[in-house]
Amino acid sequence: MNVKKLLAGTLKNRNNNDDVIDVNVNNVGVDLDYEDSVSSISEIHSRSSACDRSIHHDKEQQQHDFDENDNMIHTQRRVTYENIELDNNINSETEEEIKEIDEDDEAEALEQSQEEGNEEEGQQEQAVTRQREIDTETQEENEQSPLCKSSLLKGYFALSVLSCLAFVAAYESDKRHHFFNNTILKPDIVVPGTMALVVPAGPTGRYYALVASGVSAILNAIITILHYLDRLCLKRRLRRMFRNGSPIECSIIIFGIIWWIVGTAIITSIRGPAGDGRGQFNLYFSTWLCCITNIILFETWLEAAGYSSIRESIATWPNQAPGWIMIFTCTFANLMCIIDLYSKHDDIQIYVPLIALKYASISSAQWGWLIFVCALSMVTACGFSLIELFRWNKDEPNAKGSFESKFEGIVLAFLVCIWLPSIVIATTDGAASDFGNTYFFTWGSGSIVIQTFINWLQDWRKAVHE
Repeated sequence: MNVKKLLAGTLKNRNNNDDVIDVNVNNVGVDLDYEDSVSSISEIHSRSSACDRSIHHDKEQQQHDFDENDNMIHTQRRVTYENIELDNNINSETEEEIKEIDEDDEAEALEQSQEEGNEEEGQQEQAVTRQREIDTETQEENEQSPLCKSSLLKGYFALSVLSCLAFVAAYESDKRHHFFNNTILKPDIVVPGTMALVVPAGPTGRYYALVASGVSAILNAIITILHYLDRLCLKRRLRRMFRNGSPIECSIIIFGIIWWIVGTAIITSIRGPAGDGRGQFNLYFSTWLCCITNIILFETWLEAAGYSSIRESIATWPNQAPGWIMIFTCTFANLMCIIDLYSKHDDIQIYVPLIALKYASISSAQWGWLIFVCALSMVTACGFSLIELFRWNKDEPNAKGSFESKFEGIVLAFLVCIWLPSIVIATTDGAASDFGNTYFFTWGSGSIVIQTFINWLQDWRKAVHE
């Protein structure tokens, strides 16, 4: 029992003092035999030594493992540092290489862009040179080609013929002078209360018509002859006057347009020789044909010069703009004709009393209504024309809102409703019942309004279906 306590105390002291056993055998009272005690003590010492050796070996093994781990960690750190340094070197070298490559690429791109720019400049210069050569060749061809192949020759020839017809009609408008005296002249049959079939023209109007048609006939006849005889009597410098796009030729055509617009307004007015109700049909139609032919001749010149003609320009106008512009033009001309009839029919009392009496018998309400209808249509058409021409939308340039489209349709329907009775009243024993400008412009204004309304209906139905 005492041995067990001694061993427990020894082991406890050994554990507390780093496993060192200090056994004090002299102080222990042993009741057992001496030999058993010695063997037990020897066994205890041997076990203690083995335990110490095992513990020492374990410590050495742990220290060895720790040293190996530490060496391994240092090795890994050194390898990592070396890899990082290597990566940094590689990255620096790569960056330098990339920088050099970028510099080379930029230099190559700059050289290539300069080469392309030089090529483009060269191509542009070649194109400009080629265009100049083409223009020069075209100009030389126009100068060298005979004028008889000009696209305007037919217009000059038609104008010369129509001007001659207008001159003949003006010469015979007084019913006293005739180019052909082999016909049997019969007096006009005049029914009491009516007017003569043809009212003789006054001397002033007849002389003006003779001068207007005679100047036009001579001018266009000379131009026509020059076109046919250019190879014989024209020099190269004179041929340039009538080449395509010539400003001199354009000036001649514009002069003819102004000449015949003024002449038509004077000759076909109420006081002119071919005014309303006078029955001068030849003079009336030949005058208007000369005016229209000059306008067509100007369109031909525009096409020959490479510009857009009036018809092509009208075709490019958006939505109902062509109709509104035509309404404005026709109603403006009709308004001028009605005002001319209303304000100047008393001036022809001396020359044509029956015509003056007829217009004097028309009520003021009818004159006011016709003037109101024309003025309203003209102002409305002007407003819608400006809206259409100055409309602009980034996504849809010709886009029109639903409210605006419906409002336009309502206005057109209203204009149709007021023009239909106006045509019936004015052209049936009214202010526009006589053959003349007012008659044709009244019918023309109403027809254009109806046609514009039909076009709007077609566009509206198309929008509904879409």
